[in-house]
Amino acid sequence: MLFRSYEEKLKNVSGNIIEEASILWLCIHHMIKSYQQLHPEWLYKRHEDISYNPLTEFEDIFRFMNLDFSDEIKNSVEELTSSSNPAEVTKEGRIHQLHRDSRANITNWKKRLTTKEIEMVRSITEDISNFFYSDDEW
Repeated sequence: MLFRSYEEKLKNVSGNIIEEASILWLCIHHMIKSYQQLHPEWLYKRHEDISYNPLTEFEDIFRFMNLDFSDEIKNSVEELTSSSNPAEVTKEGRIHQLHRDSRANITNWKKRLTTKEIEMVRSITEDISNFFYSDDEW
């Protein structure tokens, strides 16, 4: 079983959406960590890193894939991730609106969750999240 080490967590989910999302994150990132070990030649990018520095990160992705990072693409990345865009889309806004202030979006989750919920997420995910995030990023 791929997730044997998480079997108890998976069997005993309480129905709390924060807990469920944390366990899902844990399973997904367990697989990412496994892929990183099995396929070090692949390119791995964290969403936060791409959001913090979109032009550089997308250029790196395009280079890795031997694709042209044209001026048109650069302009699109800048337009879609600009600090002049909203950090979040309001409920009245279009849900699939892709224009975001990508840097501001990185920490939106910290505004949505309570301190107790953040502690729950960290507690559930820390055996894998420590490979992806530093203490400062919590």
